[in-house]
Amino acid sequence: MKKLFFLFLLCISFAFASVYESDRVILKGDVSDEVINLVDSNIDNIFSKYPNKITDKIVINIYPDQKSFKEAAHKEGYSDYFICHLDYDTNELHVVSPLNSGQFHYRKSVEAAILASIEKLIISRYYNVPNWLIFCVSDYLRHQYCRQAYDFRSNLKDLIEDEDNFKLTKLMNRYSFDDYEKDYQNNQIIIARKKVGASHALAYSFVVFIVDNFGYEKILQVSKDKCIGEVFNMEISDIEKMWFEYTKYKL
Repeated sequence: MKKLFFLFLLCISFAFASVYESDRVILKGDVSDEVINLVDSNIDNIFSKYPNKITDKIVINIYPDQKSFKEAAHKEGYSDYFICHLDYDTNELHVVSPLNSGQFHYRKSVEAAILASIEKLIISRYYNVPNWLIFCVSDYLRHQYCRQAYDFRSNLKDLIEDEDNFKLTKLMNRYSFDDYEKDYQNNQIIIARKKVGASHALAYSFVVFIVDNFGYEKILQVSKDKCIGEVFNMEISDIEKMWFEYTKYKL
């Protein structure tokens, strides 16, 4: 009898679980028409950037609110700034619904984060790009998908005053999301936002420099096992100087 009751509950849970599946993605959870249209209208272009690499479907778990999202990501104490989480063990993306994302984000910014995170997941799974560079690419992609939500130019104007800001070590040891949350929880909200804004802006500017001068494909050639200078056939100091000068020019 207990077994039959368990099977009954299991059937109910499957009946109420919303799942959308296409040739390239699986959406689970709070799957709205808006999210389906967002992913379907962009997924072919995303896959075309990484030819002959992706062998599995992208799995995206969508949660109806911040509470259920943070519980699934085991980040219950985090602020509402936290909207996306990549599970590198299962290679799945967890994200709060763009229709109810919390106090810090609006729909377009969450949609941009979803698309950027799909690419971040692809790069981390199918390429050997170092983590620090993957995070830089993620900042660049969020800007590409929603320039209004992620406009880093004002932060760059402050950074450009000092050439020492434009060092690869700054990107490798950047102000992380965990650092942001520590400052936020300690009521250092203004400081946290300024630091995270500068961190995102610097990362974004580096990828813009690479893409504009060498092409996006060059980023995918950077490896954890090879110095970035070898990929570009340049000294690190020369890369940094070019990056700084190009960013000044772009501004």
